[in-house]
Amino acid sequence: MHLRSWTPETLTYEQAYNTWALRLFPWEGVEKPGWSGAWVVVMAGETTTPHAHEEKEIFFIVEGSGIIRIGEQETRVSFGDSVFIDRRQEHCIINDSSEARLLFLSVWWKERAASPVASVEMT
Repeated sequence: MHLRSWTPETLTYEQAYNTWALRLFPWEGVEKPGWSGAWVVVMAGETTTPHAHEEKEIFFIVEGSGIIRIGEQETRVSFGDSVFIDRRQEHCIINDSSEARLLFLSVWWKERAASPVASVEMT
């Protein structure tokens, strides 16, 4: 078993995204899988830097609320919401709270070619 915990003190400011985050990898003793992710905090009143990339991404909102903007679309998000972001879509999250942080788990991956399915004979 590999267990890793974090506290607000273990988060690192990521200037490129205007967030506080803890990336899931590298993780000592764990081989990096074909995906990556991070715990991400958007402080009260802050907005992440709008950006787009080649990876597909999903946000799992864990705490707080705000507005997610993907392209020209905006919608309110809060605890329990999951948001899929396709590659090359510009996106950002606005924490419109004056007091509470917005916490989400971000997972991203590159699209892979489909692998052939092996046939299995049933006897």
